[in-house]
Amino acid sequence: MRSPGINLATLAQLQEAAASSFRMTADFLPPELLEHRVSRWLTVGNAVIQSRLKDITVPTLVVVGSDDKLMPSASEADRLLKILPNSEKLVVRNRGHLVLDENVNLTEAILFSKIDLLRWNETKKPYDVITDWKLPSLEKIEKAVEETVDPLRRFHSPVYFSTDDKGKRWMGLSKVPKVDGPLLFVGNHQLGTWSKCRIYVVLAFPLIFIVSPGAADLRFIFAQLYEERGIVARGLAHPLLFLMNNVTELAGRTPGIIRSVDNRFAFANADFQSFGALPVTPRNYYRLMQTGQSALLFPGGAAEAQSGRRDYPLFWPEKTDFVRTAARFNATIIPFSAIGMVDSVNVLVESEDIFKLPFIGERAKALSRNVTAARYDTKKEDEVLLPPIGVPSLPARNYLLFGRPIQTNDLDYKNKQDCDRVYRETQSAVRIGLDDLIRARKEDPFVDTPKRLAYERVFDKKAPTFPVSELN
Repeated sequence: MRSPGINLATLAQLQEAAASSFRMTADFLPPELLEHRVSRWLTVGNAVIQSRLKDITVPTLVVVGSDDKLMPSASEADRLLKILPNSEKLVVRNRGHLVLDENVNLTEAILFSKIDLLRWNETKKPYDVITDWKLPSLEKIEKAVEETVDPLRRFHSPVYFSTDDKGKRWMGLSKVPKVDGPLLFVGNHQLGTWSKCRIYVVLAFPLIFIVSPGAADLRFIFAQLYEERGIVARGLAHPLLFLMNNVTELAGRTPGIIRSVDNRFAFANADFQSFGALPVTPRNYYRLMQTGQSALLFPGGAAEAQSGRRDYPLFWPEKTDFVRTAARFNATIIPFSAIGMVDSVNVLVESEDIFKLPFIGERAKALSRNVTAARYDTKKEDEVLLPPIGVPSLPARNYLLFGRPIQTNDLDYKNKQDCDRVYRETQSAVRIGLDDLIRARKEDPFVDTPKRLAYERVFDKKAPTFPVSELN
């Protein structure tokens, strides 16, 4: 009789797994050898070994697949961990009984485990995400751009502008300075992406979607700065991105698992960490400036990223700490403004209104309370991390304007009043840039999405935009 807890689909999978196992067993184990092992080894060996497991003090790594349909490997691994005094496990997600495939580097897993035959853990220097991080190889950069940035570029056809020391705007990023000290890029955060946004169907409301904040702005800026100016700007992102994966000595990858088979959202965080992204903490930001590295900061954080308003409001905090740190290390502040992504989403319900919805509201509140706040001085319950409810629209064109560089060489970081002035100057530059872009894009002959995409498909090149004089 079929167990009431197992449906037909699961039963079929179990039968197929068993049949496959029997076929493999027949291929590799002759009947005589199998009979000998089952009748003379299994019972006696199990009785002898089970009583001695607790005496095994050698460090042990238990490798197990999370989806083993042949044997209860997951529960057996937990049982062994309780018995073996010096053991740990490596769970390979989405893998069955035959777990050691091309996605698992057993040597690396052992080196990072308690086994430590070479006493590496005793002598190795802990990985420092600030000073030990290295930019991936050119091949990996090109592959990442091809897989994650180029699709966004094809949909959104981003155009870039930069500003010289006298305030004149230019097409492209040629006026973004390359300096010896740190660069701090500060700007607004956008809602999501048309081609890569994640859509969640809310239970009991199958026609309503919650569109998660994407990171096209971070991808666009990082890739363009590197390609056009050779500048590496390390993004400071919400801690939630880094909680989706295990953050280890390998900067976000579980030691031993080569590809992130255990996380369907791996593209959103593992790539970010590989390309220098960090959780936005005061310590991480301070050390980036201290070591002369460039950083990408969104002061408005989640509040801006979740806003569905097409006037692109800024939600910057009152504290001016990022200016004081920038001044302490003579950083050059580059304000930037970006528009277009919000126009790619039809927002049905704003974030703050979701809490008022029956049934959904209570779940949303519970979800929001469990998310780590991005700002160190903000409690979890005080930061609402909930995207608006909406549906993707046609992919709107994106426009990014990098403002006039703001020098901090002569700014005393201890002078709170002067730092506050520079903070307001930076915020004002971002706001002016947003307003100018919103106004100027009306003159873009290809602001209409179908027309732009058709042009680019026919001529196989980016559609032209408004003349830069519209910004001057």
